[in-house]
Amino acid sequence: CRFWELDREKTHALPLSALMDYGGGTLTPRVLERVVQGHGHRLVNPGKQQLDFEDFVFFCLSEEDKNSYAAKRYWFNVVDLDADGIISGHEMAYFFEEQIERFEAFAAEDLKYEDMLCQMLDMFVPSLPHRQGITFDDIRDCETAEHFFNMLFNATKFWNFEHRDPFAESQQRTAFEKTAWDRFARAEYDRMAQEAGQ
Repeated sequence: CRFWELDREKTHALPLSALMDYGGGTLTPRVLERVVQGHGHRLVNPGKQQLDFEDFVFFCLSEEDKNSYAAKRYWFNVVDLDADGIISGHEMAYFFEEQIERFEAFAAEDLKYEDMLCQMLDMFVPSLPHRQGITFDDIRDCETAEHFFNMLFNATKFWNFEHRDPFAESQQRTAFEKTAWDRFARAEYDRMAQEAGQ
């Protein structure tokens, strides 16, 4: 249903301008440009710089459950600008640059990339000596990869994680929905049911 909501032109494809509204506009333009260019996943119609329904499903699954193996691969490919198999500090800075204003809107203090970089790198046990960058193996083995990616291009999700309610978190562990995708699907179902009832 989200696809059809975003496809206001009814072209059965989502260009960058339509995708910018996904999730209330929480994703940064730079990361979405890479998505519509097909860096995360080979597009059904490469070269058109738009997502058809199949592409959108892959994108949506990757965005809503960033800890799945497929999503980790998807976002790693998007963020690895030079496709050298390493996410460098330069690449992290490139994506984080668009996040600064968003983070500052949430916090009263100025956030520095260097401080956030330390927090991002602390999530990993690096496979490269002297922390030359983050490899896919580092991402694959990291249980908090979604938070790393959210720091780079979804400030709202990262902020919500940082300021989560511990009681709600413990309830979530006992809920029927075990994965981020399960929780997203349940919330979407509830939203659609509520809209249908109005």
